[in-house]
Amino acid sequence: MDDTGTGAGASGPAKAPRRFGRRRALLGGGAAVVALMVGMVSMAAPAHAAPGDDVASDAANARVRPHRPQPEVVAIAMGTVNEDDGSSSWLSMRAGSAGDRVGGNLRFYCREAGFYNGAVRSLTVEGGAIHAEGSGGLWRPDNTRIAVRFTLDVSPDGRTTLTVVGRGYEYSMSGVLDGFIYAGSPPAQTDAAS
Repeated sequence: MDDTGTGAGASGPAKAPRRFGRRRALLGGGAAVVALMVGMVSMAAPAHAAPGDDVASDAANARVRPHRPQPEVVAIAMGTVNEDDGSSSWLSMRAGSAGDRVGGNLRFYCREAGFYNGAVRSLTVEGGAIHAEGSGGLWRPDNTRIAVRFTLDVSPDGRTTLTVVGRGYEYSMSGVLDGFIYAGSPPAQTDAAS
Protein backbone atom coordinates (compact mmCIF):
# COMPACT_ATOMS: atom_id res chain seq x y z
CA MET A 1 0.00 0.00 0.00
CA ASP A 2 1.31 3.50 -0.75
CA ASP A 3 1.33 6.59 1.46
CA THR A 4 -2.11 7.80 0.22
CA GLY A 5 -3.89 4.82 1.73
CA THR A 6 -5.69 4.05 -1.52
CA GLY A 7 -3.88 0.81 -2.14
CA ALA A 8 -2.44 2.06 -5.43
CA GLY A 9 0.93 0.68 -6.14
CA ALA A 10 3.16 -0.10 -8.99
CA SER A 11 1.22 -3.28 -9.74
CA GLY A 12 -2.31 -1.98 -10.50
CA PRO A 13 -5.03 0.67 -10.53
CA ALA A 14 -5.96 2.67 -7.46
CA LYS A 15 -8.64 1.22 -5.18
CA ALA A 16 -11.37 3.24 -3.47
CA PRO A 17 -10.48 4.24 0.07
CA ARG A 18 -12.01 2.21 2.88
CA ARG A 19 -14.68 4.12 4.75
CA PHE A 20 -16.16 1.52 7.05
CA GLY A 21 -14.14 2.75 9.98
CA ARG A 22 -15.46 6.28 9.50
CA ARG A 23 -19.05 5.05 9.40
CA ARG A 24 -18.66 3.19 12.64
CA ALA A 25 -17.09 6.23 14.26
CA LEU A 26 -19.87 8.45 12.93
CA LEU A 27 -22.61 6.12 14.12
CA GLY A 28 -21.01 5.76 17.50
CA GLY A 29 -20.70 9.53 17.82
CA GLY A 30 -24.20 10.02 16.42
CA ALA A 31 -25.72 7.83 19.12
CA ALA A 32 -23.99 9.96 21.74
CA VAL A 33 -25.33 13.15 20.15
CA VAL A 34 -28.88 11.75 20.04
CA ALA A 35 -28.66 10.70 23.70
CA LEU A 36 -27.40 14.17 24.62
CA MET A 37 -30.22 15.88 22.72
CA VAL A 38 -32.88 13.65 24.31
CA GLY A 39 -31.46 14.47 27.73
CA MET A 40 -31.47 18.20 27.01
CA VAL A 41 -35.07 18.12 25.75
CA SER A 42 -36.27 16.17 28.76
CA MET A 43 -34.60 18.63 31.14
CA ALA A 44 -35.98 21.62 29.25
CA ALA A 45 -39.56 20.32 29.21
CA PRO A 46 -41.74 22.23 31.65
CA ALA A 47 -42.89 20.42 34.74
CA HIS A 48 -46.68 20.22 34.78
CA ALA A 49 -48.26 20.68 38.16
CA ALA A 50 -51.84 19.84 38.97
CA PRO A 51 -54.24 22.66 38.06
CA GLY A 52 -54.76 25.08 40.92
CA ASP A 53 -51.51 24.31 42.76
CA ASP A 54 -50.43 27.91 42.44
CA VAL A 55 -50.80 30.83 40.09
CA ALA A 56 -47.32 30.41 38.59
CA SER A 57 -47.94 26.81 37.55
CA ASP A 58 -51.31 27.71 35.99
CA ALA A 59 -49.63 30.49 34.00
CA ALA A 60 -46.90 28.10 32.83
CA ASN A 61 -49.47 25.51 31.76
CA ALA A 62 -51.46 28.18 29.91
CA ARG A 63 -48.38 29.02 27.83
CA VAL A 64 -47.86 25.36 26.96
CA ARG A 65 -51.47 24.71 25.94
CA PRO A 66 -53.84 27.63 25.42
CA HIS A 67 -57.26 27.49 26.97
CA ARG A 68 -59.85 25.84 24.80
CA PRO A 69 -63.53 26.32 25.43
CA GLN A 70 -65.30 23.25 26.76
CA PRO A 71 -67.62 21.74 24.14
CA GLU A 72 -71.33 22.26 24.56
CA VAL A 73 -72.18 19.23 22.43
CA VAL A 74 -70.15 16.08 21.80
CA ALA A 75 -70.74 13.20 19.42
CA ILE A 76 -68.98 9.84 19.42
CA ALA A 77 -69.69 6.89 17.15
CA MET A 78 -67.23 3.98 17.11
CA GLY A 79 -67.51 0.42 15.99
CA THR A 80 -68.28 -1.88 13.10
CA VAL A 81 -70.89 -0.95 10.54
CA ASN A 82 -72.71 -4.08 9.39
CA GLU A 83 -73.73 -2.93 5.96
CA ASP A 84 -77.01 -3.80 4.26
CA ASP A 85 -75.16 -5.72 1.52
CA GLY A 86 -73.60 -8.10 4.08
CA SER A 87 -70.12 -6.57 4.25
CA SER A 88 -68.73 -4.77 7.26
CA SER A 89 -66.70 -1.60 7.72
CA TRP A 90 -64.93 0.04 10.65
CA LEU A 91 -65.88 3.60 11.69
CA SER A 92 -64.67 6.03 14.36
CA MET A 93 -66.05 9.55 14.70
CA ARG A 94 -65.34 11.93 17.58
CA ALA A 95 -66.43 15.55 17.41
CA GLY A 96 -67.56 18.44 19.54
CA SER A 97 -68.86 21.96 19.16
CA ALA A 98 -68.56 25.06 21.30
CA GLY A 99 -70.61 27.95 19.98
CA ASP A 100 -69.82 28.26 16.29
CA ARG A 101 -66.55 26.29 16.57
CA VAL A 102 -66.58 22.63 15.53
CA GLY A 103 -63.73 20.18 15.75
CA GLY A 104 -63.32 16.48 15.44
CA ASN A 105 -62.19 13.57 13.34
CA LEU A 106 -63.75 10.81 11.26
CA ARG A 107 -61.89 7.65 10.30
CA PHE A 108 -63.26 4.66 8.49
CA TYR A 109 -62.05 1.63 6.63
CA CYS A 110 -63.89 -0.56 4.17
CA ARG A 111 -62.59 -2.91 1.49
CA GLU A 112 -64.34 -1.15 -1.39
CA ALA A 113 -63.45 2.47 -0.59
CA GLY A 114 -60.22 2.16 1.40
CA PHE A 115 -59.09 4.15 4.46
CA TYR A 116 -60.35 7.65 5.22
CA ASN A 117 -59.03 10.13 7.77
CA GLY A 118 -60.43 13.64 7.86
CA ALA A 119 -61.77 16.55 9.87
CA VAL A 120 -65.32 17.14 11.02
CA ARG A 121 -66.31 20.67 9.93
CA SER A 122 -70.02 20.69 10.76
CA LEU A 123 -71.84 18.89 13.58
CA THR A 124 -75.52 18.72 14.50
CA VAL A 125 -76.96 16.66 17.35
CA GLU A 126 -80.74 16.42 17.77
CA GLY A 127 -82.51 13.88 19.95
CA GLY A 128 -79.45 11.64 20.09
CA ALA A 129 -79.03 11.61 16.30
CA ILE A 130 -75.71 12.73 14.81
CA HIS A 131 -75.24 14.59 11.53
CA ALA A 132 -71.63 15.42 10.63
CA GLU A 133 -69.94 16.81 7.53
CA GLY A 134 -66.32 17.36 6.70
CA SER A 135 -63.40 16.69 4.41
CA GLY A 136 -60.11 14.87 4.24
CA GLY A 137 -58.06 12.30 2.40
CA LEU A 138 -59.18 8.89 1.21
CA TRP A 139 -56.55 6.22 0.52
CA ARG A 140 -58.16 3.95 -2.03
CA PRO A 141 -57.35 0.22 -2.26
CA ASP A 142 -55.13 0.85 -5.31
CA ASN A 143 -52.93 3.06 -3.02
CA THR A 144 -53.96 6.37 -4.56
CA ARG A 145 -55.08 9.26 -2.39
CA ILE A 146 -57.89 11.64 -3.25
CA ALA A 147 -59.44 14.59 -1.44
CA VAL A 148 -63.08 13.97 -0.57
CA ARG A 149 -66.00 15.38 1.41
CA PHE A 150 -68.23 13.26 3.61
CA THR A 151 -71.69 13.33 5.13
CA LEU A 152 -72.40 11.02 8.08
CA ASP A 153 -75.74 10.35 9.75
CA VAL A 154 -76.05 8.10 12.82
CA SER A 155 -79.39 7.55 14.53
CA PRO A 156 -79.68 6.69 18.25
CA ASP A 157 -80.49 3.05 17.37
CA GLY A 158 -77.27 2.77 15.32
CA ARG A 159 -78.64 3.15 11.80
CA THR A 160 -75.69 4.69 9.89
CA THR A 161 -75.41 6.28 6.47
CA LEU A 162 -72.12 7.59 5.09
CA THR A 163 -71.64 9.31 1.74
CA VAL A 164 -68.20 10.18 0.41
CA VAL A 165 -67.80 12.42 -2.67
CA GLY A 166 -64.62 13.47 -4.46
CA ARG A 167 -63.59 14.60 -7.92
CA GLY A 168 -64.93 11.82 -10.13
CA TYR A 169 -65.55 9.56 -7.13
CA GLU A 170 -68.58 8.67 -5.02
CA TYR A 171 -69.09 6.00 -2.38
CA SER A 172 -71.86 5.40 0.13
CA MET A 173 -72.52 2.85 2.82
CA SER A 174 -75.62 2.14 4.83
CA GLY A 175 -76.03 -0.23 7.74
CA VAL A 176 -76.18 -0.61 11.51
CA LEU A 177 -73.35 0.50 13.77
CA ASP A 178 -72.40 -2.17 16.30
CA GLY A 179 -70.37 -0.32 18.89
CA PHE A 180 -70.55 2.84 20.98
CA ILE A 181 -72.73 5.87 20.26
CA TYR A 182 -72.99 9.01 22.38
CA ALA A 183 -74.54 12.30 21.36
CA GLY A 184 -75.40 15.18 23.65
CA SER A 185 -73.88 17.29 26.39
CA PRO A 186 -70.43 16.25 27.55
CA PRO A 187 -70.42 14.14 30.70
CA ALA A 188 -69.54 15.98 33.90
CA GLN A 189 -65.82 15.88 34.67
CA THR A 190 -64.87 14.18 37.90
CA ASP A 191 -61.88 15.06 40.04
CA ALA A 192 -59.24 12.37 39.51
CA ALA A 193 -57.87 12.83 43.05
CA SER A 194 -61.10 11.86 44.81
